[in-house]
Amino acid sequence: MTDENQMIVVSKAILTLLNKWLITDKDQCELLGIDCATLGKVKLGGTALPAHSMPNAAGLLNVHKSLRLLYSQNSELLYGWISMKNDNLQGQSPLKIMKNGVGGIKEIEAYLSNSLSR
Repeated sequence: MTDENQMIVVSKAILTLLNKWLITDKDQCELLGIDCATLGKVKLGGTALPAHSMPNAAGLLNVHKSLRLLYSQNSELLYGWISMKNDNLQGQSPLKIMKNGVGGIKEIEAYLSNSLSR
């Protein structure tokens, strides 16, 4: 599999995840650091997310991996936690924090990692 094909596979996986999280297209663009025209092209298939969005995509997949470990028996939390306000995050939803870019995604990754280590 070529690098481009691998990036297309990752792109499809991240878009599937964002849809399962019920994230709007506008928020998907913010999370991935891309414009909505680019998102539209990726959704049509045959093209990958731009390389500059891959750190965001990788972080989002890591967030999902942690959520699967924490909430494997509860699909409502597994897919809904991202949008739920959280007292441990100063009343903000993880989605709101992650829309701040890679730093916000890393903050949520760290929060979940800490939750897993308890």
